[in-house]
Amino acid sequence: MDNRGGLVASARCPFLFGLISIFYMKIPNFSRILVVSLVTVVVAACQSGDLGVGQQVVAPRELDVQVIDTITVQTATVLADTFSTYNDNNVLIGRWNDPQTGRTQAKGFTSIGYTTNTLPTQTGLVYDSLVLVLPISFAYGDTTGSFTLNVHRLTGLLKNRAYSNLSSVDYEPTPYLSKVVPSGPFTSNRRYRLRLPSAVQQDFVNRLTNRAIESQEGLDSYLKGFALVASPTANVFVGLNMLAASGAGLTLYYHTGDITPVNNVLSFPLKTQAQNPQIQTSHFSQILTDRTGTTLQSLVNRSDAVNSALTNNQVFVVPSAQLTTRLTIPTFDKYALGGNQFRGVNRAELVIEPILGSNRSNTAPFGGLYLYQTNNSNQLIDIDGNLLGGVTTGVSETVNAQLLNYRPFDLLPQPQYRF
Repeated sequence: MDNRGGLVASARCPFLFGLISIFYMKIPNFSRILVVSLVTVVVAACQSGDLGVGQQVVAPRELDVQVIDTITVQTATVLADTFSTYNDNNVLIGRWNDPQTGRTQAKGFTSIGYTTNTLPTQTGLVYDSLVLVLPISFAYGDTTGSFTLNVHRLTGLLKNRAYSNLSSVDYEPTPYLSKVVPSGPFTSNRRYRLRLPSAVQQDFVNRLTNRAIESQEGLDSYLKGFALVASPTANVFVGLNMLAASGAGLTLYYHTGDITPVNNVLSFPLKTQAQNPQIQTSHFSQILTDRTGTTLQSLVNRSDAVNSALTNNQVFVVPSAQLTTRLTIPTFDKYALGGNQFRGVNRAELVIEPILGSNRSNTAPFGGLYLYQTNNSNQLIDIDGNLLGGVTTGVSETVNAQLLNYRPFDLLPQPQYRF
């Protein structure tokens, strides 16, 4: 958005005056970036005079509505709250380096669930491989290349707590597994498959068959979980599906030693609350942004703001980087009933246009945006000034707008959000 905007106004509009922030509608994933420009507020008013049509029914010129003015809206980029990542179906890995918004890196943390099995009672089995399976949900950015996916063993257990994008769990510095994988979903069955070394596989099988691992506690003692760290050279975010139904987890492939062998699979899915009601946290994403050297590096506290005049008349809504936009909208006092010829303002329309980087981008703008009233510290408040305590859709004090005129891979016409 830029600050060269205006308003269309017309009779009293239940508009949120003062500081108003733009927030994303929701975060189905953490990767989408929105840059918006051209904030326009158009004001229309009722005028007196001779209308010529319908005068037998209404007073003269009572229905004459005109666009009368535009009003400057001040815009700035501000920090949003941290957000929880432990209750999303996916974990995010990858990085995004932007000269304006900074360098964002995403890591995934997950733990393995135990599966009851009968391996200790069986004989003559041949164990083929032990594979870590990570299904791919989505990929944004440069999906034509590849990157190294490093899997580190955690040194501490995930706890039953709400992890946010700033959370972390200690892990071993040396990768447990490492493999070059495609950046996008264009791989076998849309999943990454990392085979564990033969010595690790044999040790794991030995612990299963001698009953050293026969419960969740035993598995946690042996393998506390994984940190998933991608090291791409290009900008790319990949979402990995952590749901057990997707097949994510450790998979042991084996077969019987009979003349006619029978192939079998034993899966240890990633922990889920459905699998174990005592488990509330099974995975989360850490998403950190370094804004050093950018125009936005002064954003440290929630009360900080960077005026759009310093960012080429652009402001940013980047959930993964905790960036959002603040609008300061003037009141319409000068259009109130009084000595002017207008009855009053009856409509105010705020128009926001996202900046599309390229018609080859696979990252669409948000399907909708919300306006929230804020205090001077950029905290969300209701109409009475009470803190909302975070982004909460559906409350009466919000106004939302859907994306209009967006056509993928087509830069015309210009998409818009109209409040």
